[in-house]
Amino acid sequence: MDDYKEKEVFAEIAKKRQQQIWGPILSSTILFVLCVGNSLFPMMLPSQLRFGLGVQFVLLVVILCNVVTTYHFDKQIKKLKQQLS
Repeated sequence: MDDYKEKEVFAEIAKKRQQQIWGPILSSTILFVLCVGNSLFPMMLPSQLRFGLGVQFVLLVVILCNVVTTYHFDKQIKKLKQQLS
């Protein structure tokens, strides 16, 4: 009986972690679009959304950190799911 409850807990944790992955993916996508838009079409963006090369570099580092973190958590979720099987 304890094994069944443990599997339920692991399944719930894996489900919640999977839902938490979408935040970094969405934020990375938005930041990437802003960086690309700022580089390729600077005159089409409102002046409030334009930023310099230094800010673009920082945003790219943030995007990279989000991608690495998301990849790590995705691997952990897959391990949990394999343990449940």
